[in-house]
Amino acid sequence: MVHFIVVIPPVNDNLEDAAAAIYKEAVKAAEGNGNESIYGVLSVVNGSPFSSDFFNAEQRGYPLVRIRDLSQCSPNIYTDEIINKMEYVSLGDILIGMDGEFIPHIWYGNTGVLNQRVCKVVPSKSCVHPLFLYLTLKPILAEVQRTQGGTTVIHIGKKDFDKMSCIALSADQHSKFSRLVTPLFERILNNYREILQLSEMQEAILAKLSR
Repeated sequence: MVHFIVVIPPVNDNLEDAAAAIYKEAVKAAEGNGNESIYGVLSVVNGSPFSSDFFNAEQRGYPLVRIRDLSQCSPNIYTDEIINKMEYVSLGDILIGMDGEFIPHIWYGNTGVLNQRVCKVVPSKSCVHPLFLYLTLKPILAEVQRTQGGTTVIHIGKKDFDKMSCIALSADQHSKFSRLVTPLFERILNNYREILQLSEMQEAILAKLSR
């Protein structure tokens, strides 16, 4: 079991590298199109503040997706609070923590609710693939991180997204990119889900052995 958990991440690294190569070719083919605002390809959905009074570890309600959960996609805090503005997180969503370290994350956990200081970026057009957003935002967010690195507490917000731009692909170019990367994206998600399931099985076995 541990062997599979160790082996799968490098496989996904290779799949992401393959997707990045396709992205690079798509961007190169669209060089003559110029740039557009980042809002031409995505919308930013912000999380909401949930009251700690409703937090629980008994899995009542939904997993609460916080910044600390983005790398492992396995929240240990749930909430059964119902608020007016609840944003849900689903398999394959692209999430960004808005404090500390700005890295886009692919969500491969169970359906959860989006906590404050975490945002979800969603395609603004049906032809735009989530991996296009992921690969576009990676270097942009790294640059934001670099330029804000001297401050005590690093934040990202609307004003930062307002300044962002990306290469403008036509609808046909987006569709071609989506067609090429969709099989890779599905394999990445399936592999991550397998990691999560194996990790949960391992934790359950270790818990039984420790009793």
